[in-house]
Amino acid sequence: MIKDISDYLERYAEINTLTGTVVLAQGNEALFSRGYGCADHNCQSQCAPETQYRIASITKQFIGAAAMRLVEKQQLDLHAPVKSYTDMYPHAAAHVTMHQLLSHTSGLPDYHGLPSYCQFKDRQYSSEEFLQLFLQLPLLAEPGTQYTYSGVGYALAGVVLEKISQQPLQKLLQTEFFAPLDMGDTTLPYHGHISDLQMHPKTHRLACGYNAEIHDFDRKLKVANSRDVSTSYAGGGMVSTTGDLLKWNQALHNGQLLQPSSYSQMTKPILNNYAYGIGRTHSRILNQEILWHSGGTEGFNTQLMYIPKHDITVCVLLNLEEEGGAVRLSHQIAKKALNLLQSSLLKVN
Repeated sequence: MIKDISDYLERYAEINTLTGTVVLAQGNEALFSRGYGCADHNCQSQCAPETQYRIASITKQFIGAAAMRLVEKQQLDLHAPVKSYTDMYPHAAAHVTMHQLLSHTSGLPDYHGLPSYCQFKDRQYSSEEFLQLFLQLPLLAEPGTQYTYSGVGYALAGVVLEKISQQPLQKLLQTEFFAPLDMGDTTLPYHGHISDLQMHPKTHRLACGYNAEIHDFDRKLKVANSRDVSTSYAGGGMVSTTGDLLKWNQALHNGQLLQPSSYSQMTKPILNNYAYGIGRTHSRILNQEILWHSGGTEGFNTQLMYIPKHDITVCVLLNLEEEGGAVRLSHQIAKKALNLLQSSLLKVN
C-alpha cells in the first residue's frame, strides 16, 4: 500500500511542483508520512513530517471546538448576541451571534472586502485593532439568512473567546487542546512574518512559503510575499505539522475532546454544508461522507480530511500557494487508499 501511494506521489512530483508534507492514516496509525521539496528559500533543507506550516483556515476547526468547550462550561450561549460578551463588534452586526460567526452566516465580509486589503496585511495588529478596520463595512446579508465565508467573522469569534476566558486565544488553545494532546509543534503566533517566526524556538521549523512561476515552459519556485500572522488570527493564523493535525483529528472525531452532543452540534451543517469550522459533505470523487477544512494564505495551501466510515485521515500541507492544490491531492490519495481498502490491504472497521 505504501509503495502504491509513494509511486503516485513521485509521478505527481515529476509532472507538478510538489513541496510540502503528506500523511495518510487509519486511526492513530500513520500509514504513509513523507515530505517533498524545499522547506527553506535556499533549498538547504527538505520538507519532512516534522516541518511546520501555516495551516491557514484549518485554524477555524480549533476555534469551533474552543467555542463548544466554553458552551460545555456554561460560559457561552451560542445564540446570544456577541455584544453580550464584548463591546468590540462591528456596529452593523450588533445582534450577530456566535452561532452565526462560526457557521459563516453572520453576513460579515471577508478580509478581501477591505478597500485597503493590500496595505493592511503587511502590518502588525492586536486582535481588537484588527477588528477596528472592519467596523464600518456594511453587512453582505442579513445575519442568519445566507452563507458568506468570513475570516472577519472568525476574528470576532476569537475576540469573544478571549473576553469570556479572560486570556489570550493562544493560551486558551494551549490549555484546552495543544498541551493535553501533546501537540508540541502547534501554536497560534501573536504576530510576525515568516522570517520572524523562523527565528522563534516554537516555530523554528516553519517552512518558507512559495509561489510557482512559469518561465520558458519551466515551473520555478519563487519565495512568496509574506503576511503578518496577526492579520489572520482566529481565522487562519495557526502553525502546525501533519503529525500534530493527525493527533487533533483523531481526538476530535473519536470523542476525546467534546461531549457527544457538543461534537454533534459542531459537525452539523447549517448552510452550504458548513458547520462550526468544519465542512461536512458527500464527496462524489470518493463516494464517502467526509469532514474537512482547507486553507490558503500567502505561500501555503492546506487540507485536512477525515473519512468517518473507515477512520481515515488525509492531511496535505503545502508550502506552495496553489489554489485547490492540497484539496485535489488529498482526494486522490484518499481515493487510492479506499481502493486498497476494498482490496483488503487496509484494515476494515
